[in-house]
Amino acid sequence: MAAYFLCSSRCWAMGYAAWLVLLVATSLQAQTVSYRPDPKEYYQYPNGCKNVLFFDNFDNNEQHWNLEVDGRWSIHKIVDSYYYLTSKDSIQDETSGRYVARELELNDSLDFEIEGGFRMAKFNSDTAMYGLLWGRNLCCEHNFNASINGRFSVAQFEFGWKYDRHPTEHKSVYYHNAYNRLTVRKVDSMCYYFVNKQLVYQSPFKELYGNRIGFWVSNGATVAADYLKIAYLPKLISLDTAKVPVFVAENAAPAPISPTVSPPLPIKTVPTMVAVPPPPANTVPTLAALPPPPPYQYRTAPDTLSKRKVIRGKQMRLHDTTVKLHLWDKDYEDGDRVAVYCNGKWITENCLLKNTRTTFQLHLDPDGDNYLVFCIVSEGSRPTNTVGMSIDDGVQERSLLVSSDKKTCESVKLVLPK
Repeated sequence: MAAYFLCSSRCWAMGYAAWLVLLVATSLQAQTVSYRPDPKEYYQYPNGCKNVLFFDNFDNNEQHWNLEVDGRWSIHKIVDSYYYLTSKDSIQDETSGRYVARELELNDSLDFEIEGGFRMAKFNSDTAMYGLLWGRNLCCEHNFNASINGRFSVAQFEFGWKYDRHPTEHKSVYYHNAYNRLTVRKVDSMCYYFVNKQLVYQSPFKELYGNRIGFWVSNGATVAADYLKIAYLPKLISLDTAKVPVFVAENAAPAPISPTVSPPLPIKTVPTMVAVPPPPANTVPTLAALPPPPPYQYRTAPDTLSKRKVIRGKQMRLHDTTVKLHLWDKDYEDGDRVAVYCNGKWITENCLLKNTRTTFQLHLDPDGDNYLVFCIVSEGSRPTNTVGMSIDDGVQERSLLVSSDKKTCESVKLVLPK
């Protein structure tokens, strides 16, 4: 009887412990983790948590931008998914240029972000510049500028520049015709200015003059705009709000995706300072010569892969070298499997395609050509393997459908900013 009672007690205790563990785990799963992002850190706002008010990547002119091929003072045109703005005026001074802007009601009581990607396509002065403009009325505006000599500036234009920050050289501003990403982030009563995702300046927010938003270029120069994006920012980031946008292929079932959120920054600890002895007197440090830049790597997808012909022709234009590749079964979840080859290496050799998306993070080569090749491993229970594929570069999620069979694979060229 005592042995039976002892066994029953132990079984009851073990069952209670298991129930308690399950209850705690369920409670933890039900919690929503929220944090207040640091506006000085570019990546503290996941792309999916932003409420996009306006976006255009100039693949077409659905937004009805001004297209004036040969105007008296300026030229406006869209070519190869870039909006080209040229100022034909010959007056050379820092206050002169041409702009293009859209009417957009921006609620400045909310936190917001304005971002664009640009490169200088043509210039005739070493001080030529371009930039974002916002809050414009007929004559006044706010500006965040970059110049081809590696400088940035923050100003208001009121019949001439009124600088918050005079043109200042910064390592994050790339020279000449290199691609620069400009970001203005307004949070509470402050504005934060980023070049290529690096914070370069901050200042108190100033009231908007009007409701026009766009970009400009100085006289005698041509700027190529890659995209323009305006979004509202949340006060708190949580698992409920930081959702990654989902692409649904035509005639395909929706592909749900698990929400992604950036964790709060860890608490920083102050390192112990160690006294460093002074250098010997009358010594001159020797500067090592900088290594030459790596040569550009010209690559093309192979003619054959896994004894199958590689079909070329598709391409996708991206804004960054670190991207997320999403794969899913376009039609039916029937056991399709696919292998993905990138720049001479396998990303996966046996990925099971489901209606929910499988994600891979890719680090592309900024100093060379990049490509992906998709090859079937198994067609599942229904022949023909059509892969739903999208790439999220942090600015936009683009999608393609790629197919493969037992005789062919399909490649996609990935085009980065020059």
